[in-house]
Amino acid sequence: MPAYYLVDVREVKDSAKMQDYRARINPVVERFGGRFVLTGGPVQVVEGSYEPVFPVMIEFPSMEEYRELKGPQVIRHCIERVFHGRHSDKSVNRRA
Repeated sequence: MPAYYLVDVREVKDSAKMQDYRARINPVVERFGGRFVLTGGPVQVVEGSYEPVFPVMIEFPSMEEYRELKGPQVIRHCIERVFHGRHSDKSVNRRA
């Protein structure tokens, strides 16, 4: 069952770190079977009051692949760099 990682980048505090993150994250996500489903762009909210700034959604084949991605040192480094370079809201969900 696919798992979806959703993050809304609310503010980029260090554009150089964000560029570094973007350069490193794609091959890592792909290595664990993930693919970017959404990277920013206009979003039309059809219900509720959620107002995304720059939403990013990554699909993984399963929650297990997502958990494996969080383990390797390379992804920890990428995540650490970007978390210090932006403010965001995150969630991980499985499709029912």
